[in-house]
Amino acid sequence: MPPPFPIIAASAAVTAALAAWAGVVVTVLMVLWNKLDKRFDDLEARWNQRFDDLEARQNKRFDDLKAELQEGRAETRALMEAVLSVKAKA
Repeated sequence: MPPPFPIIAASAAVTAALAAWAGVVVTVLMVLWNKLDKRFDDLEARWNQRFDDLEARQNKRFDDLKAELQEGRAETRALMEAVLSVKAKA
């Protein structure tokens, strides 16, 4: 039976090599994860900007429509007053 020391030394060497490779793999995965996370952050920022732009356009359009509606009401009111004044004279 061989002495246990060479077996232990070989096992330790294999374990150290596997640990080193595991460290490399973990480091690569962390770098890739950070890149992916940055891409998702950029995507979220672009999505939020598009949503804000859309909301601003909608608000502007609603304000324009509200102004047109108020203008139409003023014109209608003026026409009604003109009609009523003509009826009152008649």
